[in-house]
Amino acid sequence: MRATVIAMAAAAVFLSGCSGSTVDSGRLNPLNWFQTNTEPETELAVTAVQDERELIPVISGVQAQPFGGGGSIILIATGIPSTFGYYDAALVPVNEGKPVDGELVLELRANAPDGEVETGSEQSREISVATTLTERQLEGVQSVRVIGAVNEQVIIL
Repeated sequence: MRATVIAMAAAAVFLSGCSGSTVDSGRLNPLNWFQTNTEPETELAVTAVQDERELIPVISGVQAQPFGGGGSIILIATGIPSTFGYYDAALVPVNEGKPVDGELVLELRANAPDGEVETGSEQSREISVATTLTERQLEGVQSVRVIGAVNEQVIIL
């Protein structure tokens, strides 16, 4: 009895790994041994998701502060949107976050408010965003460029 239970448990574990991601897939699945595959296997194209947030118009400052003792930094970018109410701001990497000619390029983006919103003073509309850049991300990077809709700022590391 004990040997039968152990054999059944081992078979269940073995066969559960044969199915792949679904019950119908997998060459080792006994249910598929006598079937032929009539559907051609195609590779799905992966497309980069475009960030639909707006570029903040004016980049008013960029600074880097050491972080964690290694070569990591905290990058802080400040921008001035055209009105109050911008939200979900982020520094979005360009070129999949890979440096080009020693320069890492980021865009300061945020979602615009719905409807009409007051303008207010520049100081009251200011948005600051911080992100960490690890030593690995900064490998080969000599400068970081933060892009807005109207201007950009570069910081030399």
